[in-house]
Amino acid sequence: MSFVARTSKSFAAAMVLIAGSAQAQTPQTPQGAPAQPAAAQQAQPAPPAVVAGIPVNYDESKVGTYTLPDPLVTTKGVRVRDAATWTRVRRPEILRMMESIQFGRAPGKPDKVIVDRFDTGTVALGGKAIRRQTTLYFTDDRSGPKAELLSYVPADAKGPVADRRLSRPARSGFRSGTTGIA
Repeated sequence: MSFVARTSKSFAAAMVLIAGSAQAQTPQTPQGAPAQPAAAQQAQPAPPAVVAGIPVNYDESKVGTYTLPDPLVTTKGVRVRDAATWTRVRRPEILRMMESIQFGRAPGKPDKVIVDRFDTGTVALGGKAIRRQTTLYFTDDRSGPKAELLSYVPADAKGPVADRRLSRPARSGFRSGTTGIA
């Protein structure tokens, strides 16, 4: 089951909960809230106006209003009234929205993968772990698409190691381009 499919259930539940209040509201400071001292206001530098070349807005009053779509109305305007319509029509529509707007689709299996394990075992974490680093190249051109893997396994491991809670490697990280996931 894909990440999108797993998260769609939570997303759909959240959409149902917020469907009743579709208008976004600008949060306001409670009347009894204490004002920050002038010294504290001046001590904090202003947030950057541009991050990674993209203009950033930190002021909620500039966002404007918007209306969330009703999760129980299909894109053709038909109201979802039963589980069959939800499963057959609306749920796939929401999944497609999440794939196209939020998460994207995972690429298919590459035709070729070149594995370059450039760190086969460096002692780490005070001798308690072994670090391994690997780069996966998806074309013969090493300047093309790639993924960098980082894994830590217990130094005293005698065989495959899995996190007992998650049934996966003890600690691993994945980085593709400038985005890292650990």
